[in-house]
Amino acid sequence: MSNRWAYVRWKLREPFAEWLGMLVLILIGIGATCQTKISEGTYGNYTNLMFAWGYAVTLAIYISGGVSGGHINPVITICLAMFRGFPWRMVPRYILAQIFGAFCGAAILYGNYKVALEKYDPEMKLYGTNASAPLFITMPSQEFGDGMVLMIDLYREVIATGILHVVVLALGDENNAPPGAGLGAFITGLTIIALGMSQGWISGYAINPARDLGPRIFLWFMGYGAVVWHHDSWWWLNGAILSTFAGGILGCLLYDVFIFGGDVSFVNFPAWRLREVTGVAGVHRMVKAGVRKRREEEAWESRVEKGGAGEGKQGNGGGGGGGKGEGGA
Repeated sequence: MSNRWAYVRWKLREPFAEWLGMLVLILIGIGATCQTKISEGTYGNYTNLMFAWGYAVTLAIYISGGVSGGHINPVITICLAMFRGFPWRMVPRYILAQIFGAFCGAAILYGNYKVALEKYDPEMKLYGTNASAPLFITMPSQEFGDGMVLMIDLYREVIATGILHVVVLALGDENNAPPGAGLGAFITGLTIIALGMSQGWISGYAINPARDLGPRIFLWFMGYGAVVWHHDSWWWLNGAILSTFAGGILGCLLYDVFIFGGDVSFVNFPAWRLREVTGVAGVHRMVKAGVRKRREEEAWESRVEKGGAGEGKQGNGGGGGGGKGEGGA
């Protein structure tokens, strides 16, 4: 059993790290939101929330960074695959782990605050006074509810996510001014705090589809209804997913067009040769784990294939020996 689990852990170690990192991020981030809002500001304020989310991201990256690269965000995972040679075969497992980690974190927090939530919002509302759904998911501020402001909210998500990705690429650029070992997570956390303080009020600054989608799925399971999907012109899709992906891609393009000179980006190098140049020592720090894992899996598959062929040859030889034995008998 232990050997079997060791194989499963080796096979899924990176997704496990992403799952656990996202779980901790949600427990701290949404936990701070619940504490502040349910206590009506007695045990926190907006500034406290921004610091809590920044520290949550920092801890999540420290937990997972050495194993998976510490993406903790589907947009970062896909952008690293597009611009830094992160293996595409690793992308689905990373994203599923991130969403499931957010789902589990929301479930744990809901259980932790269940009694308080029932008193705070017995009707399980999305809008209005003491609405509990916004504690778990992102949504535009209801103070400005017209269509034009919704477009501004989407634009704000593009800006915030774009800034985050410029920073992420800069932190991993060896030809720029990368921080020392372990400081990348801290600076990323500071970036989240800065984004929250400058871009977080009106749109809720999702900047991470998993952070919104995992808890949203959980609220739907808990009976908040279909409104969690179609409110504010399908905000979960247009705001938390499409706008964040647009912002991430735009931020990466800006950095690579104007600053990055490395040959792992398709902006500077033919895409068909990316596989040849993505050596572990020369790629972004958040990509190294995926490249290393891809090579380990390819080596394992090669050994399995060779072992299977060897066993087949031995089996044929054994059969031949048996035939001779029977003939001799």
